[in-house]
Amino acid sequence: VALTGCDGGKLCGLLISQECVEIRVPSFHSAHIHEIHTLVINCLSDLIDHALFSFQFPSQDA
Repeated sequence: VALTGCDGGKLCGLLISQECVEIRVPSFHSAHIHEIHTLVINCLSDLIDHALFSFQFPSQDA
């Protein structure tokens, strides 16, 4: 998983494998790119935690 911004930079040319996933933030402002990258990392971490450890947490539907 590659997190990039604006035009993908040098990393974009290296992502030729089909196993790679690029998440590109369409902005030239580094602060905006960093903010979205932080959000994406937090969301991915939450999804991984849920996939690996959801059996350990009681359901909160009740």
